[in-house]
Amino acid sequence: MVASILFGELAAKFGHRKIVSFVMTISGLLGISLGFLAEIPYPYLVCLCISYTIFFKGILQPSMPV
Repeated sequence: MVASILFGELAAKFGHRKIVSFVMTISGLLGISLGFLAEIPYPYLVCLCISYTIFFKGILQPSMPV
């Protein structure tokens, strides 16, 4: 929920297209990182998963206009 509010506010301030492309890029890079870094220590992997979830939820923000 925090990610939805944060990215919604950023989209209102900086523009929907710019924020969505930024969030999608970061989300994609984090997703690729999860695949390649599956062998890292568990606490780091959990932090990476949480970061990915925040950015992925930012993409799915329902209040952003299309």
